[in-house]
Amino acid sequence: MFILDRRILGYILLAIMLGLTGCDDPDKNKESTSAPTDVEKTIPKGTEVSKSDSELETARKDLRIIGDGQLPAPIVKDDKIERIEPLETAEEKNAAEKARIPKKPDIFSLPIAITSGILTSGETRITLNDIVAPEASAVCNGQNGEWPCGNFAKSALQRLIRSRSITCNGEWKDTNEFQGACQVAGRDLAKWVIEQGWAKSSHPSFTDALNLAKSAKKGLWRD
Repeated sequence: MFILDRRILGYILLAIMLGLTGCDDPDKNKESTSAPTDVEKTIPKGTEVSKSDSELETARKDLRIIGDGQLPAPIVKDDKIERIEPLETAEEKNAAEKARIPKKPDIFSLPIAITSGILTSGETRITLNDIVAPEASAVCNGQNGEWPCGNFAKSALQRLIRSRSITCNGEWKDTNEFQGACQVAGRDLAKWVIEQGWAKSSHPSFTDALNLAKSAKKGLWRD
């Protein structure tokens, strides 16, 4: 009988323990759900957290835009305005800018010698600086009589150029008139015709070349 009572008592105690563990305190659950989560703990105080569209505040209707969103210009009386002249005109500024940029040489293709000092390229007439060339029809006197020195001079320059393009540094006298110093394959044309005796010049830079041509009796200086 004592053993049976102990078993019954054990069952009663077990039932009481199971009942206690399965019972939830509603107030306790409410406190646990309101406690901050780990994510909330990492957000510093004062940091704004984005809200959903339904939670956003509507724009204030009492705000208004003044002057169509532009700041008004200050009011200045005409008698207080003083015009300051520019330091340089637009033309002077453009000319200075143009002079600052290195000028590229003009290139003329398929030049044709008209004389030993004048060439053409298309519709452009090109005159070599600082030389005096004989006309293509010029005739010179020699020991053997007259000979077509002008045609010889022109042909000599054409043989030098052949069909190669020439590069020139100079200025445009007109739409189709150019004058300057020209080269072909790095050789100065004016200096070359002086050295070969096919042109004359009074320019100091050609004095030595002219004297050499005369002493060697080249071109126009032959007997």
